[in-house]
Amino acid sequence: MRYNRHLGNCSILDAELWGILDGLTLIHGRQYAGVMIQTDNLEAVKII
Repeated sequence: MRYNRHLGNCSILDAELWGILDGLTLIHGRQYAGVMIQTDNLEAVKII
C-alpha cells in the first residue's frame, strides 16, 4: 500500500509524526487486537 501527503517545508520529526498518524488512521476501526509502531526517531517515541 502506498500513500502520500504534501507536507511542504517541515521538519523530519513532523514528517515522522504525520506518517505515524496516517498509519493509525488507516487501521482505525478495523478491530485489531494490537498495533506495533516502529520508528527510528526517538523524539517521536517520546512524544507518543
